[in-house]
Amino acid sequence: MSADSESTADRAKAPFTSRLPLLPNEDVEVYQRHVQQVIEQYKPVGYVEGLSVQSIADCEWRMRRASNMKAGVYTVGRHNLAEKFKEVEDPATREALIEAQVLIEYAKQLKMLDTFERHLTSSRKRHIALLNNLRIERGKSGPKPIAFPVQRSRPSRPKAHASKAKVIPMPTISPK
Repeated sequence: MSADSESTADRAKAPFTSRLPLLPNEDVEVYQRHVQQVIEQYKPVGYVEGLSVQSIADCEWRMRRASNMKAGVYTVGRHNLAEKFKEVEDPATREALIEAQVLIEYAKQLKMLDTFERHLTSSRKRHIALLNNLRIERGKSGPKPIAFPVQRSRPSRPKAHASKAKVIPMPTISPK
């Protein structure tokens, strides 16, 4: 790893996790702005909600990348196949033939990217559902304090409150 990529990795830690979903050619500042916008949109409360929102942001970032990669595959395919159909005079027919040939020759790459996009979409939906469930639970009960048990050497007896205590009269002994 070069010194430049190490410094990029150090600067671009995700707010709630230490993982970095950036490729070397991706802009750290653009990623950080994206994450900040997602945080502002969902306004997480607490660490667990923050993790969910971070995951949503990372899924969206990777979905955008997958879409760009698919566009790149089509661009490469069109470029590589442009000469193959240069004898076709009708531009619409030529484009249709190039498009069909791209789909045939780059089917494996496009299928892989489609699968990746579906996985990310599903993952994003799960994280949004988790976030919604966390918010529902938080709304029902609010944050619960953690209670630590107190260690006692002997069992304690409940103390009677003065207002609820029974007064038992003492019998009187009369002298004989």
